[in-house]
Amino acid sequence: MLQYYYGNLRDFYKQHFLGLTHNWQLPVGSLKTDLRYFDSDSDGENSSASGRAEGYVSSGYWGDGSSSKGEVDNRLWSALFTYSLSGHALSAGYQKITGNSDFPHINQGNGRVPYLITNAQMGKFTSAGENTWVAGYAYDFAKAGVPGLKASLTYYSGDNIDDAGSDRREWERDVRVDYVVQSGLFKGVGLTWRNAVWRGNDVGQRDQDENRLIVNYSIPLR
Repeated sequence: MLQYYYGNLRDFYKQHFLGLTHNWQLPVGSLKTDLRYFDSDSDGENSSASGRAEGYVSSGYWGDGSSSKGEVDNRLWSALFTYSLSGHALSAGYQKITGNSDFPHINQGNGRVPYLITNAQMGKFTSAGENTWVAGYAYDFAKAGVPGLKASLTYYSGDNIDDAGSDRREWERDVRVDYVVQSGLFKGVGLTWRNAVWRGNDVGQRDQDENRLIVNYSIPLR
């Protein structure tokens, strides 16, 4: 499936997105390919020094004394491959960012969900210059006779982050377990446990550990 989207946040940035997903049924198992490319540039007030002086600025690294400091300038591409067989799913991917600014997106703190292969539980791996490797494993226990139970483990490792006088890097490990009750009084109730560990070497940022417990219930309307 081929995808194209265009978005514009007035006075900040314009963004083009091109994506391609493909599922290939192999003699044994299947392989899913997910390719994504974003091209983001400044718009309106963010395009001028006077507009940036008024607060229309992006985060990133432009070097000392740069006249374009705060201007959106970002290209991001990624590739993720997932091999599935009998309930097992093994993933490997890579994401590369070029340009002076961080990847621009609507930032809502921990609630932000950028459409990236690095949309981890805590970190998003969107800094200027950052290269990120992704590796994951997931298993659907329905294949082992336990329908409704799923588990996954994902690891992200980012480095080469542009910063003055340092070699910034970060990593995160996410664990997720989901279970949906299959019968009885609580049929349809879903339980999710998510655990994340984030570490980085940026001065001023502390190590982070987080647990989330989510309960949900879907009501059929038909």
